[in-house]
Amino acid sequence: VSALKLSYFYKRYFINFAQVHVLMVVAKLCTGSLRPHFFATCQPDKLLNCTENSLVYDYKCTKEHVFWTRDAFMSFFSGHALLISYSCFFLILYLQHRFKSRHTFCLPFTQAVLISVAFFVSISRVFDNRHHVIDITVGGIIGVLAAFHIWYTQCNKFKDDEDKIDEIIDTNEQMLPARNLSR
Repeated sequence: VSALKLSYFYKRYFINFAQVHVLMVVAKLCTGSLRPHFFATCQPDKLLNCTENSLVYDYKCTKEHVFWTRDAFMSFFSGHALLISYSCFFLILYLQHRFKSRHTFCLPFTQAVLISVAFFVSISRVFDNRHHVIDITVGGIIGVLAAFHIWYTQCNKFKDDEDKIDEIIDTNEQMLPARNLSR
């Protein structure tokens, strides 16, 4: 694989990675779901009594850490789960395309490792008390769907793209001045 072909592929991957990241940030800002550590981070002036059946809307955070207080409202959906699922499944699809029948043991093993990495990174967010299970579930599903969507809409005709890149390389080589390699 030439450097130009590889750069063409990575350009598509990183542009879509940025788009998925923007989608995630907008969703986090719009939903405003509380993280599991909200009470420890915010320490509201009106601590809730769990025996009451009322929801308190009027409170003030007693901690002065503005960033951490804002961050405590951005639980849904997990950005780590979304981005690691997108990256791993996109790489799985790429490896499946590049190594069709060769490496009969290496390919499934590598794909299983990538799925395990995506799972353990996602589930670690629950154990770190940063997300609820539903947050990482939705983030993971959206990441997998984004990887499949981007692969099948933009990279499904990867072979055709390789032919186009070969044409571009041939055109560029014809435009370059002839080099004298003999000394």
